[in-house]
Amino acid sequence: MKFSEKLFQLRKKAGMSQESLAEQLGVSRQAISRWEMGTAMPDAPNLLQISILFGISVDYLLHDDYESDDDIPSVKEVKSEMRKEGIKNNKSNLVTSILMYFAATAFCIAFIFSDNNYMFLGAGILYLISASGFLYTYFKGKSNNKS
Repeated sequence: MKFSEKLFQLRKKAGMSQESLAEQLGVSRQAISRWEMGTAMPDAPNLLQISILFGISVDYLLHDDYESDDDIPSVKEVKSEMRKEGIKNNKSNLVTSILMYFAATAFCIAFIFSDNNYMFLGAGILYLISASGFLYTYFKGKSNNKS
């Protein structure tokens, strides 16, 4: 069902005229008429106001394949599907990438300055910090995926 049909049905079900809906949204009656005829679409603030007014989600209004608000998959189901597909948290990937960069840098420094014991020691410490941060991030991500 298209947005225009949904808006018409919601308005009729609420017993509202185009004029009264227009007043509540702060638009003209002609705007409501264009939306219901499908020749125009409301902007984002008006979509939000319509969803609040009728107690339905914006997703329902915008997706033609949703026949009711109950057809919308819940956020929990979407997150569950993402976990099953192995999609990881972007923040975790970012932290892991940064830590691996430090580990690679530490190895390069260690090889370049290996004749200076203090530099080698510093690079080794940097590597250990990076590796432990990577392991922490990795295992924290694993424990979060179980819940």
